[in-house]
Amino acid sequence: MTNKLDSLQVLRALAAFAVVFSHIPMINRGEFGVDIFFIVSGFIICYITERDNANFMLKRIFRVLPLYYVGTVGLFIIATYVPALVSSDPGSLQELAKSLFFVPYLNADGEMAPVLKLGWTLNYEMFFYLAFALSLRLSTAHASSICASLLVCLICAGQLVDNNNLFFRFYTDTILLEFVYGMAIYALWKNTNHWHVNKALGYFSLVLALVIVTSMFFIDRAGIRFIAFGLPAIAVVCLMLWGTKNIRFPFWLVLLGDASYSLYLFHPYLVLGVDRLLFSMDTLTFTSAAVAFAVVVACGLFSIVSYYWLEKRSNEWLRNRFLPKRPKPRPRVLQPAPAAEIKPIIPGKNIPTPYNPSLRK
Repeated sequence: MTNKLDSLQVLRALAAFAVVFSHIPMINRGEFGVDIFFIVSGFIICYITERDNANFMLKRIFRVLPLYYVGTVGLFIIATYVPALVSSDPGSLQELAKSLFFVPYLNADGEMAPVLKLGWTLNYEMFFYLAFALSLRLSTAHASSICASLLVCLICAGQLVDNNNLFFRFYTDTILLEFVYGMAIYALWKNTNHWHVNKALGYFSLVLALVIVTSMFFIDRAGIRFIAFGLPAIAVVCLMLWGTKNIRFPFWLVLLGDASYSLYLFHPYLVLGVDRLLFSMDTLTFTSAAVAFAVVVACGLFSIVSYYWLEKRSNEWLRNRFLPKRPKPRPRVLQPAPAAEIKPIIPGKNIPTPYNPSLRK
């Protein structure tokens, strides 16, 4: 079993592009990509911590913060000096600080969203990481069970207690259940991932997963999210994990999965920039469809550049700078085998006597 599950990387790419589609005005659907991300996140956190849970929270911070800070501060500057390029007020410096420290608040539009609006999902991600880090401190072996129980208790409290407090409503939202979905899938997968699946069934699973993802574009968004989007997302994650594990995905598709975080955070720059400055994508025409296609391709290419030159380098630099160095294993010195002991030949003592039948009594 490899350290990186290519099937989940491909799924992350699909989820990120779904979110890109949700911000193209003439499509305006695909927010279910967030639900897939949350379920995959629950799975991945269990997967990586079972192998290495040292400095868990620091590693998550190094992974999330650099890119998010660049995106947030960059958008704040653009909204301040070129407000025509954005759809909302940049907010105050206090709101910028809250955004950078993952503190939920109501913005000027009445939305519970930070400066970089997509950052609302990172508020939940960081909260999930904190809950999991606490669970690791309580019990390494049962961290996922403790974390899942904590999240379920919070969700139940949100449903049972009538409280209009902003933080209470945000951190007891039922969307937290999707992290629990991911952890439950991992608990099942780690005991069954050895199941053999032939390639024919694998390709059928891949096609079925794509059909489900496509159908999710048409799901009524007014429904209960952790059911309307959560349950189909569970099916897609399971199909990709069990069904496609023997499929060799193209390198570029796995690479887009690696760059999915960059794609998720930075695509609004390109989508909104083209829509507001070059060509409106409000209505569906042949030209607007071609422009939208070009924008989606450009988002993918830019995300790969961002992954290599910003995301990956910043993560590696922070890890090398602040995480303790692991001692290199000492090379094993092979000791020469002891020479075989040569016994001197003593006549009449250690030479076997030939068999002579006449001596037998």
